[in-house]
Amino acid sequence: MIKTFVGHSFEAEDESVVIAFAKMFNSLKKSIDFEWEDADATQIKLLSKKVPQKMMDKNLFIGIFTKKHIEIEEKRLLKTRPWNRDKYISRRTDCVYGTSYWITQESGYAIAQGMATLFLIEKGVRELKGLHADMERIYFEKGKESDCFVKLNEALAVFLKENKSENGKGGSNIPPKESGKEINIVVSEDINVEEGIKTEQDEKKEIKGHKEEKNDEYYFREIYLALHRKEKGKFEELKKEVFEKYKSEDNKTIEWQAKILSLESLLSQKDVFNDLIDLQKKKPDNSLIAYYIGEEYEKYKNYGKAIEEYLKSATYEAKIGAKLHKISLAAHAYVKNGQGGEAVDILLKELRDDLDADEKRLIYEYLSDIAKSMENYDLFTAFSEKALLLNPSNDSLRFSLAYKYSNMDKDKLALYHYNILAANSPDSSNYNNLGVAYANLEMPSKAVEFYIKASELGATISRANLAQKLLNEGFIDYANEQLKEAMKSENYEKDNIGRALSRIDRIREEEAKKEKEALGNIGEERQFKLDYGILVPHWNSLTNLSPNHASKCPRDSLKLRAGTF
Repeated sequence: MIKTFVGHSFEAEDESVVIAFAKMFNSLKKSIDFEWEDADATQIKLLSKKVPQKMMDKNLFIGIFTKKHIEIEEKRLLKTRPWNRDKYISRRTDCVYGTSYWITQESGYAIAQGMATLFLIEKGVRELKGLHADMERIYFEKGKESDCFVKLNEALAVFLKENKSENGKGGSNIPPKESGKEINIVVSEDINVEEGIKTEQDEKKEIKGHKEEKNDEYYFREIYLALHRKEKGKFEELKKEVFEKYKSEDNKTIEWQAKILSLESLLSQKDVFNDLIDLQKKKPDNSLIAYYIGEEYEKYKNYGKAIEEYLKSATYEAKIGAKLHKISLAAHAYVKNGQGGEAVDILLKELRDDLDADEKRLIYEYLSDIAKSMENYDLFTAFSEKALLLNPSNDSLRFSLAYKYSNMDKDKLALYHYNILAANSPDSSNYNNLGVAYANLEMPSKAVEFYIKASELGATISRANLAQKLLNEGFIDYANEQLKEAMKSENYEKDNIGRALSRIDRIREEEAKKEKEALGNIGEERQFKLDYGILVPHWNSLTNLSPNHASKCPRDSLKLRAGTF
């Protein structure tokens, strides 16, 4: 559940902005677990007391920052006339718009309380200085507030997902490791940019007393690095050297021309499209040139032509693995073009009985990836299960599948796969997420066991999960110890640890409040007991009173009797 406090201006000129966002927030109540509250304009003089009270049970602060006043640094002020020393002017370019000091103060209070923050900032407002936190900023234009609603929805969806388990039965999963932005430049079946970068540290190393062989891999890596480092002289020297090496091989020469053009497009933003087209006219059946042209079309979002070139490249490709890779690129272009059905179909058509298990596994892995990019998670899980049946050692795919099952509330399936991962690859991520699966299935002892194992391997998020379990059972001091231990790590999970620490403070505040209320309501009952204690020794004589003199209430009876003895 997202419980939100919204800080905003009460000025008349900002009313339209506040109404626009209020309508959006009210609509969210119908679609997600979202509640929101703001200060009451009628109580504006009491805001300094009311706001902290209203924030107490909230986990998100949304600040709406609108333009309020013009600000300028003193050194930017210009004097007018010597005889009018008190009058200054300034250039428009030196002026910035400030925002409400009160909303800034509220934001600072929210950050101090450990609340998550989301700032909606009107375009033109100066940088919000002094608010040091990992916050989401979304900019809007007055009168066009709806233009930012998509981003606002996305931000709240992410927060809801992260906050889902804070007070629930489970914990926080560690997500799959996302590889960096893929650089789809292929030199041959065995050479790619990633391998080139990995060997950068060894570029000057001699292997077994001999200099590194100047083969295709060497030239590709060195040309890549020269362009990346903007070493123009070295780049020209390497280009001349490689063309000299392959001058007698026409096909090799033209492929190297294509490779270098593609690298220049990637690293130097050079327009190489027409040059590649000219090369293709010379070698129309060359798979590599068609592949690079497909990339150029995709860069300009011409997905239809990109698909055509990728499939052409696959047609001219001799090796089955490389052919399937090119088809998968066409499938991804189909997805980007809004043709998910075609994306799946072109890969399914490659499934044949005569393919070996490894080739079938590769197709299912590509199908899994396509389904994920389509956000069709039923297909993603189905294709992933099939791929793992053919290649059970693909830990990366298994982890992604288990993580997705957990997000789909299919905790039994997540448990199955995390158990396999923990048994075969016992690391902190697998142990932590296995603990989350056990917690979601209400097996707390198992959950704690694997949280401890994960934290012993350095997973600070596991200490946060363990702390949450301890908090659920009331072991606040033990939970606090776990969090302090986690914070000793240089790169501890700030969000999860912060939420757990905030929860400790909230629990202590809530229990102190409940204790005060509980003790504040016992006075009357205690007095009754005290009065009753005085009454009991005289009960026999009291019972001899006539009904007309005795009250049905022991306390009233006591008052009556007290007057007679």
